[in-house]
Amino acid sequence: MSLGKNDVIEAYEKHVMSTYIPDRVMVKGQGTRVWDADGQVYLDFGSGIAVTNTGHAHPVVAEAIANQARSLLHVSNLYYTENQAKLAQRLSMLSLKG
Repeated sequence: MSLGKNDVIEAYEKHVMSTYIPDRVMVKGQGTRVWDADGQVYLDFGSGIAVTNTGHAHPVVAEAIANQARSLLHVSNLYYTENQAKLAQRLSMLSLKG
């Protein structure tokens, strides 16, 4: 059962230590857009503060995340991971032309 907008705000204010005060309740994302609880649509310039720069709810990305979650969901950069090494290598090749 989903909470209503006011219930979300109340629970957040009661249980989350805030470093800033949010001004809207986001409920959905699709591609580059996000929706608030009042139905207002926004262009997601923040990209989830750098963690969703692939957009929201893209089926290929969602499937890749689900596949990754079946082995390792998150590993701190205190450790090496094969996928991180491969991605860094690929990005270097693309940005530095080899």
